[in-house]
Amino acid sequence: CCANRLQGFVLTAWSRDNESFSYQDQTPQPQKVYQLMFPANNTPVSRVGIQGTYSDPVPFFILTLCEVEIYGDTVCPAGKYGRECEHTCKCSGECFVSTGGCPSVCPAGYHGKDCLSPCPYQLYGLGCSSNCSLMCKDDGGQLCEPASGKCLAGCRHDYKGSHCPAAPSSGSSQDSSLVGASVGAAIAVFLVAVAALIAFICWKSRGNSTSVSRLVAKSSIDVVVGSQEVMMSEIPKFKISEVGNSENTHVMPQATNGDYYNFTPLSQASSYTRIAVKELGVFMSTHDNSFFQEQFASIPANLEATMVVGQSSENKNKNRYKNICAYDHSRVHLQIGKHKKHGDYINASYVQGYQGEELFIASQGPTKAILGDFVQMLWEQQVDKVVMLTNLVEQGTHKCERYWPEDGEIKLGEVTVKLATTQVFADYTIRILQLSTKGGPVQTITHFHFTSWPDKDVPTAPWGLVDFEQRVASYPTSKPIVVHCSAGVGRTGTFIALRNLMRQAEDTGYVDVFATVTMLRRSRVNMVQTAGQYEFLHQSVQVAILCIGTTVTSRDVKGRIQTLSLTSDTGHTNMEKEFQAVCSICDEDNDKPATDNEGSHDNKHTADNEGSHDDHNTVYQNSLAVANLPKNRFSHILPKESYRVILQSGVDGADNYINAVFVPSFTKQNQHILTQLPLPTTVSDFWRLVVEYKVSFIVAFEADSSLTDETVGTYLPQTDHEVLFSDQFNISTKQVTCENLWQQQEVVVTSTTSRTKRKSSVRLNRDTHLTHLKCTSNDLDPGNLLTLVKQVRSLAPAGTDKIVYMCRNGADYCGLVCILSLLLDRIDSDQRLTIPLVVGAIKAIRPQVIPTLTQYKLLYDAINLYIDSVNVYSNF
Repeated sequence: CCANRLQGFVLTAWSRDNESFSYQDQTPQPQKVYQLMFPANNTPVSRVGIQGTYSDPVPFFILTLCEVEIYGDTVCPAGKYGRECEHTCKCSGECFVSTGGCPSVCPAGYHGKDCLSPCPYQLYGLGCSSNCSLMCKDDGGQLCEPASGKCLAGCRHDYKGSHCPAAPSSGSSQDSSLVGASVGAAIAVFLVAVAALIAFICWKSRGNSTSVSRLVAKSSIDVVVGSQEVMMSEIPKFKISEVGNSENTHVMPQATNGDYYNFTPLSQASSYTRIAVKELGVFMSTHDNSFFQEQFASIPANLEATMVVGQSSENKNKNRYKNICAYDHSRVHLQIGKHKKHGDYINASYVQGYQGEELFIASQGPTKAILGDFVQMLWEQQVDKVVMLTNLVEQGTHKCERYWPEDGEIKLGEVTVKLATTQVFADYTIRILQLSTKGGPVQTITHFHFTSWPDKDVPTAPWGLVDFEQRVASYPTSKPIVVHCSAGVGRTGTFIALRNLMRQAEDTGYVDVFATVTMLRRSRVNMVQTAGQYEFLHQSVQVAILCIGTTVTSRDVKGRIQTLSLTSDTGHTNMEKEFQAVCSICDEDNDKPATDNEGSHDNKHTADNEGSHDDHNTVYQNSLAVANLPKNRFSHILPKESYRVILQSGVDGADNYINAVFVPSFTKQNQHILTQLPLPTTVSDFWRLVVEYKVSFIVAFEADSSLTDETVGTYLPQTDHEVLFSDQFNISTKQVTCENLWQQQEVVVTSTTSRTKRKSSVRLNRDTHLTHLKCTSNDLDPGNLLTLVKQVRSLAPAGTDKIVYMCRNGADYCGLVCILSLLLDRIDSDQRLTIPLVVGAIKAIRPQVIPTLTQYKLLYDAINLYIDSVNVYSNF
């Protein structure tokens, strides 16, 4: 009987107005614990009652309650919250009385879940969405009043007013009525001139209606007579770039020779330069490198900030480059103790993250002179995350001193650094470092080292950096994040800007690269150093936004496929939209001219120029050479210079060209090769590739097409008893094994030339042994595709010698198998992956891989089968 004593109970709550809300239990079986929540409209409740019901004819019944817990908000006066209503709400209206949280927007000057956090130092207003004026003087504290935007420390450059909007006056002040009259007359004359100018521009534009952009003269004129400030400052001309039929117009001030105070305040400029996330793809496809160069040139420098400490005689030797040192107001101060006798200066600066969510320390890479200081900074700032964006040596020049041991431990100053673990990936390395002092605790640092950023350049594609940024972001921290390259401004600024822009995109639905870089330069000189880096930053943001929400764990793949199968309002599935977004980015990268090389500086005196692209005409330079055109089966599938496989020259006068590209594996650069089936005239070149690059495994599709396609050369003997002669190579096969989907055989390549004709060429091995897997079916459903890739991975485990994947066009089938193999490597290593990121990275190398939505869906379906087959869930 006792088990049913609570069954069917009625719970009633009464409001202060005696309004009642009831709940009657109707569960079929008794519950141990009942959890109820009502009323839904947050009506204040004055009392609660519980009543038992029993339908059997008994003289009495017992209502059994072991424990009753009632939670709710105390009734507090408006504007108060807390247990005793002792706290004052920060909300613009009422707040939740238990936490102080706001059911509506935060009031001006506050942000966060409970509206208790003041705006970060450079922001103000509702939602902290406005930027303080660039003319506010920066004393290292709050730049402007969080609610109103009033400049707290005054104005720069003799600007006037509470918000510093007024330009410095060159003459004496006048009576307000006289000022009003004179300004009014000036405005009349000025407006006539503007009208005439606009009419002239419109008349001129009729004769050139095909122009994408136009120049419009704009002026900012605020005239308030009386006690208010009077401003009539001319804003430079803006170049307005039209993006399709978009309502958002992106306006960019022209270069003004670095004149800092000729620019509009950031709160105004952001309305011109911000880009809606949904329009970013159109924006990138309609703006070339000349736009980014021009906009980059207009980013203001912080001419007001001083570098007195960094440029002092005692600290000059602590700066790698004489023109790059820390601002006084934002520099990191080292502690000066009995072991520190050389001052508190280090070339490192505090940099705020978006909305103050993160704090960065942008630093130069340590030199020998400051190795101890650099490690001391890591220790004192309790850093647990370091992002390194330079190699130790680049093109023979020392860029950074190693501050961790290659093995074991080293002592730098008073801090001992121990290398605990190392994980090497294709584009980056992750180390776990342990710092300690005598008798002190151990401080663990995760060291993220991006190794694929070339000197005086930018990466050839943004996919690797976005992958790296995602990896860094997956390790949350509340401590300062140290980011450094060599000088601590170019690559460092680009990475921090990418982090901030991603948070801005997720928070607001738009990005403002111009404003973000401008804000970074308030904290450290030359952040994002070149126009090439500025354009690359835009490209990286586009890729990173595409990848938001696409990273899935092994558990989530099924759910992700279901989500992607849904049809959107446009009539397309989510998977189709995702695939089209990847293709459009890769098409833009393939078609758009890149930034010209901007030169470099003397390494002894100034920071490196770390951002430029090769000219577009050189992207396919060797592929389009007259002598090499006959070596390409299809004129539109060509190897890019950045990725093409280069053969050794000098063998019987042969050149170095073959239509083949390198593809990185999960852990190594240039681990895989995609190539076309040999032409009759390139069979020898193909075997040169195999021998010179020590290929141990070949996966071939459509190999039998040589029987019907005269453009496919014979590169293997027909039987085990034959030998195929190809210039300086003899090729033989043995041990043929036939399966349902493939034919496997061992191949021996014998070189008939013992030495090359040029001293610069390498000696070839006499015999090369490898495995050849010929795929006998091109009908690849998810099951067949997965079976084939499993066979490849079993015969050529990750990290072994190079693998060649080839098919008739060097992209279609071979790209599909190669990419699936890469995805499975990631699943095995991390139990998570981002399919658009991997596909995009390979399409940036060979744009024709995964050419259809069918193949893209095949990847998802094959991965889903793989997870089921190996039961990856057990790895969690």
